[in-house]
Amino acid sequence: MRLLLSDDVTFVVEGNVYLGRSVETVGAGRLTIVSEIAGGVPFADRDGNGRFSPGDVVRGSLFEGPLEGGGNVYLGLPRAPCTALSLKLSLLVGGELHLATDRASVLGSILLCHGGTVLPSSRGMLAVLGYSDPRGERVLLPGFVAVGSPRPGCLRRSNKQTLYPVAPVR
Repeated sequence: MRLLLSDDVTFVVEGNVYLGRSVETVGAGRLTIVSEIAGGVPFADRDGNGRFSPGDVVRGSLFEGPLEGGGNVYLGLPRAPCTALSLKLSLLVGGELHLATDRASVLGSILLCHGGTVLPSSRGMLAVLGYSDPRGERVLLPGFVAVGSPRPGCLRRSNKQTLYPVAPVR
């Protein structure tokens, strides 16, 4: 799938995210996908059937809610594994990250709240390559509130400010 993004976009999914095909972004924008735990419980799908069953590990409280859980992200589909995925995006995984593919490369960042599980039918090699940001600056992420002290940014050249403070004169 190819997305044309002129600006940064954040998708927030209440539930599970299933990425069964490669995703490429074209243009100046970056894509972030967030999985939120809403009405379900995250778990490590040890048997790879895509739903909670005996032997799976619950992340958090007791298991309740939908059988597929909530907040989990699947790279590849649970019962139809693929050999390779290439994803030009970032992931914020509220539940568990599941690898249902032999190889996945993510040209972005991944933040895991619980951990990752390789499904039995795949080799589960994951390469997180990070962004090569040509803008050279740090910016706010759409959909998230800025909280706390300012983040450090790139040094900027200025003719009005000295690099080192002048020593006091005696």
